[in-house]
Amino acid sequence: MGTTAEKLQNILTAKADIGAAIVEKGGSVPVKFIDYGKAIRALPAGGGPSAADELWGTPADPEKVYAATRPAHWMPMPEPAPLEIYFLFEIPAGGSAAIALKSNTADEAYEVSVGHVTDGAYVPKNTFTLATGVTWEAELAAADYPEFSVGDSTVQVMIRMKFTSSAKMCQVVKHPNNPDRDCNILEVNGDMGSKGYLAQMGSTTSAGKLTKLRYFKMKNQNSATTGNPILTVGSYFAYCTGLICVMDLGQPTNSPLMGTFRGCSSLIAYPIETFYVSDDATTVNKNNSGSRLFEGCKSMTGVSPRTFKNMVNKSQMLMGCEALTRLIGIDISNSSNISKITAGCLGLISVENIVVGNSRVTSHGEPIFKGLPSLRRLTFAPMATAWTRAFDLNISSCAFNRAGLVECFSSLPTLAAGNTASIIVYGNPGTADLTAADIAIATAKGWTVVTEALAETTAEEGS
Repeated sequence: MGTTAEKLQNILTAKADIGAAIVEKGGSVPVKFIDYGKAIRALPAGGGPSAADELWGTPADPEKVYAATRPAHWMPMPEPAPLEIYFLFEIPAGGSAAIALKSNTADEAYEVSVGHVTDGAYVPKNTFTLATGVTWEAELAAADYPEFSVGDSTVQVMIRMKFTSSAKMCQVVKHPNNPDRDCNILEVNGDMGSKGYLAQMGSTTSAGKLTKLRYFKMKNQNSATTGNPILTVGSYFAYCTGLICVMDLGQPTNSPLMGTFRGCSSLIAYPIETFYVSDDATTVNKNNSGSRLFEGCKSMTGVSPRTFKNMVNKSQMLMGCEALTRLIGIDISNSSNISKITAGCLGLISVENIVVGNSRVTSHGEPIFKGLPSLRRLTFAPMATAWTRAFDLNISSCAFNRAGLVECFSSLPTLAAGNTASIIVYGNPGTADLTAADIAIATAKGWTVVTEALAETTAEEGS
């Protein structure tokens, strides 16, 4: 059943998701949770998602999600000047909480202060100056900041890191009283001024991730003073389970992206342009990995096709994204590995206009669409030439009716001479209704249609 804290977090996550859904459908989020039902009933009438609905399946806008879900009683975030980072930090009522920050700057001191925000302006209460490489450690007590109490009796303080001319790298580190590094940071808003970066918030180990972090925005992050993008954002937010949206992450488009949001079960929105590798990017940059990029992001309802473009390794990229219902324009033309890309996407209904080009896929491991219980539509984007690098397509045990299967057959690319591939369709509601003419649509393009499990086994054993 989980602890009381875990149950509360589940409620808060559900509230944030409902608020984001109301905004996506054109409604306004009420101040009080008790009024959410009224807001939902006031939405324009409709019969649910359809292929004609352009908004269905599109990624949520981070700024709109932020506005809709951020608790009204929280201390407001100030706008950072270049080389400033603000951390919204929570202290339990009557208790204390530990935090530790560190900066490795270019032979210069840095400043940490604890204060609050009044009329949009940051007002420091305590200020500390530290030499580069020296860690600031604090055990902040609610009793020391009674004037910063918020509506639910907890205390929130605003912590600022400030740098003079550079900030090569700064980070949230382990405190002696908090060896797992996790701490009560709720929100981060900073501007690195193209002079450095804030080290990752997440971790793939059992310890070290910031699970209470809800919102993140960081402008102008770079790997050093040279203006180069961050060296890596792999696992940057891994297992930050409370993270709802990221508005900005700087300039990591040329970086390995594997596992950036892995295990972020509350994530609703992310900055699309941050995760786009352009057509004119160098070959080296295109060889980056998006493996496990969104694995386990159970609350995310949309992913941009730009996120798929020019990324070689897409294995397990969307695995376990249970709230995804529609994917449009997945581009695998530059991919070598798409193994388990949609495994566990239990709510996925439609995958449209898959771009295959003459992809160099050499590994697709477990069938990427097999057994998705809601999947009933799958189409390919038109190809100007025959497909020379085809692979078997397994859509068995899904929810396709006859019309859905025929639509899929009609969109299949024509295989180039000498290429063979099978489309495996057994276990769908419409498989038994297929006619010889329906199957001929696919076979005329060089495909073998497998309608029985035994035939599939025989084909695989003989391949």
